[in-house]
Amino acid sequence: MDCSAQFDSKTWVCPACRFAPPLIGGYPALAPMLAKGGTHFHPGIYPELAALEAGNFWFRARNRLIVWALMRCFPRMQRFLEIGCGTGFVLSGVAKVFPETKLTGTDVFSAGLAYAAHRIPNAELHQMDARYIPYREEFDVIGAFDVLEHIRGGRNSPGRDVCRATE
Repeated sequence: MDCSAQFDSKTWVCPACRFAPPLIGGYPALAPMLAKGGTHFHPGIYPELAALEAGNFWFRARNRLIVWALMRCFPRMQRFLEIGCGTGFVLSGVAKVFPETKLTGTDVFSAGLAYAAHRIPNAELHQMDARYIPYREEFDVIGAFDVLEHIRGGRNSPGRDVCRATE
């Protein structure tokens, strides 16, 4: 964001400076310079990934483990953020077990968000660089599955922002 003002994220328009992120693929892009690629992951893989996940043992087993851990540790979770949601496969599994939970999904690439929207139409989705999380005390639980190992740390590693984004 331009001025670092804190405000309700539902509108994505800063009341202090009137900044609004551009839309890429219909989703707010908080890091538009990264939204279309440029890293070691090629966003053109999303169609294949979306078709593969539901039938693949790794993705199914990982979802079962994630949902089990959430049920065990956060049975009354009300607000969940997934950093690096990709095609929304994990979010869709969470939505089935926690139908009343407000779900937010983010990804550095806008290309996967359309697949996520198809899987979980009620989720709030936007493009974001995980090193710069704009939320403050908004979520009960934040997940980043198969994501952190792809982020270069340094002074802008996601850890501090993740802590600020949870209540």
